[in-house]
Amino acid sequence: MKASQPNARMSLKSPWLPLLLLGLILVQATNPARVWQYMLTAILLANVVALYWAWQLRTRLSVERKLLWSWAQVGDLLHERFTLRNDSWLPVLWAEVVDHSDVPGYPRGRVETASPHSQKSWDVKAICRRRGQFRLGPWELRLGDPFGLFLVTFTFDERTDITVFPPVVRVPQMSLPRGVATGQSRSRARSRELTMDTAGVREYLPGDSLSHVHWRTTARTQQLHVKEFDLEPSGSLWILLDLDARVQAGAEEESTVEYGVILAASLSYLILRDNRPVGLFAHGADRVVMRPGVGLNHMWGLMRSLTVVQAGKGPNLAELLADWSRTAARDTTVAVITPSVDPSWLESLMHVLARGIAVSVTFLDAASFGVADIPGYEASLSSMMAALAELGVQSRVIKAGMRFEHLIPLAQRGVPRFRIGATGRAIPIAPAPASHVGP
Repeated sequence: MKASQPNARMSLKSPWLPLLLLGLILVQATNPARVWQYMLTAILLANVVALYWAWQLRTRLSVERKLLWSWAQVGDLLHERFTLRNDSWLPVLWAEVVDHSDVPGYPRGRVETASPHSQKSWDVKAICRRRGQFRLGPWELRLGDPFGLFLVTFTFDERTDITVFPPVVRVPQMSLPRGVATGQSRSRARSRELTMDTAGVREYLPGDSLSHVHWRTTARTQQLHVKEFDLEPSGSLWILLDLDARVQAGAEEESTVEYGVILAASLSYLILRDNRPVGLFAHGADRVVMRPGVGLNHMWGLMRSLTVVQAGKGPNLAELLADWSRTAARDTTVAVITPSVDPSWLESLMHVLARGIAVSVTFLDAASFGVADIPGYEASLSSMMAALAELGVQSRVIKAGMRFEHLIPLAQRGVPRFRIGATGRAIPIAPAPASHVGP
């Protein structure tokens, strides 16, 4: 962000010296005296000095504001640099920056000084605590003379939109559907071919390959048994994010909504990194549908969608599953992320499973987000996980307070890193350009 043509204006801040000057002129005119002449000269000189000082500040000063990083994730360091250049032979006694940016937690103001014919730079940094679309600017630079008579204001109307994306993290506990990522999940359809996922064993039937014989079970039962293999879906992965406000818990960063968005963003990144198609289906404050796709543009499209989604009075999970299944293909896989322990959505899930679609469920433990007073919540969660296990669906539970590890290196996120040289000196590692890691 650079402001090359600011709106500069000079205004009278305090009228006490001009009024005193007028008063002395009136007194001198009605009751002449040498003391009034001395005072009149001093006050007149102070007014002239103040006016000249303010005029020098208005005409001989320039300032630049530069955003060092053009994109950010939650947890990233937002970094700007201000440069004040004083070409006047008079010093800047105070320069106040008044910022009207709406980035949460961003410093709103700062006061600096500058010597004559000098340049001064300072950095403004803040940690991005909340995802969303925000604005840097407009802002003002306010200066004044030593007597506080005149106020010089530079107004910069430039606005820079900044998007704070949800973080991409490593979540080893998360349940990932089989066929698209690491992890385990059971398909209800069985494969006649050898795959990497063994579903179980059964008795030998004519035509079964001898290479599939499970010798331990055969030795134990004294009958031939062969291994069964799960079908590995090779189609698209859909992420179903439950944003029904009635089942959410917590506030701001420590909420089921934010954890769900983080998990959805991270899963999308991990799968797309392997060049496999991912889609998003959510309905909270607004309905979000992104058909499965691959590539960098699709990934950042998903990230932008997840940046702005919010919980709302949307459909419950049962309705969300039914809505999604109307357009789902048979060779797809779905990862459900929800805090809901209402068993009513199991019926919709069974319709999905009946079509041979592989499913995994990640529960966001609402009790750990501050709603432990819900009667029987833990029992309901255990019951739901048991019911899903009977259906062959793997489930996981994510609790509040999880420490997420960012997958994008710190040096690429605006946080400086150092390495130790052979002499023991700390050498800064230059961060990669933002264009290498940003949209």
